Amino acid sequence: MQAVYIEAHGGPEVLTYGERPEPQVQAGEVKIRVKATALNRLDLYTRDGGRGLEREFPPPLILGGDCAGEIVECG
Repeated sequence: MQAVYIEAHGGPEVLTYGERPEPQVQAGEVKIRVKATALNRLDLYTRDGGRGLEREFPPPLILGGDCAGEIVECG
């Protein structure tokens, strides 16, 4: 799958667009075939670590929680 992700906090230069492994659906989750997504203000704060959102995370952290698409699998 293709995704926008970060491996460290920082400015726009830390955004990477590339291939990521297809996630495996766990119980209580759904897999969505995303048709459209956006980076909202919360994603940008997460990216730069502002507004108290600087945190440790296992890279890569995929951004873009606002999305529209089709549910293709339920766990």
